[in-house]
This record gives sequence, structure tokens and C-alpha cells, in this order.
Amino acid sequence: KAKFALAKALISFNFRLGRSVPSFLREYYTSVIIPNVNIQAEKDYSPSIYPGLITFFQATAEVERDPRMFWGKLTSEGLDVRMVPATHKDILVDPNVQVLAEKLGAALEEARARR
Repeated sequence: KAKFALAKALISFNFRLGRSVPSFLREYYTSVIIPNVNIQAEKDYSPSIYPGLITFFQATAEVERDPRMFWGKLTSEGLDVRMVPATHKDILVDPNVQVLAEKLGAALEEARARR
């Protein structure tokens, strides 16, 4: 536990100085600290219902489950799912980002028309 506190203090100190994580702590940082922060954030997360329609852009290469199962519960007016031919990692890379931009533009126009 003392090692954890010392490593955390060293990392925080470097961040406050505008430096990156020291090389001798990088593996510890990525394998222990980041996962612990993510677990704590998930425990602390308490979403509220959005009072409108949510537009969700789904990468088609990674459709494992229907996004309505989670995201649909967070909206009072439903979920509009737009499929983008990409993976999660390359959705923001050409040519996929062009498709995403077109679909985003269409969704924004439709939202303006609903007002």
C-alpha cells in the first residue's frame, strides 16, 4: 500500500509540473492506477435522464449489442441510431470520418427542423 501511495504521489507531482509519467512508473500507471480510476469512476457514475432525443453513431464493424439497451434508458424521447461503416478505432480516420461527418450534418439539420 505504501508503494501505491508513493507511486501516486510521484505521478501527481510530475503532472503538476507539466511533465509526463516517468518511464519507470509508466507500466504501473497504465496497469494499476488507470484501471483503478476507471473502476472508481464507474462506481461514482450516476446518469440522469436526458429530456430529448439522443443521436448515437454506431461503428458497424463492432455491433455486439443494441445500444438501446444502455443509451435508450438515458433518454425520454428515444434513441436515433446512425450506422457508420468503421471500427471504434478508425471512425475518426479517412474515409470513415467523411461518412460520420455527413451523418452528423444530416442529424443536425433534422434537429433544427424539429425545433
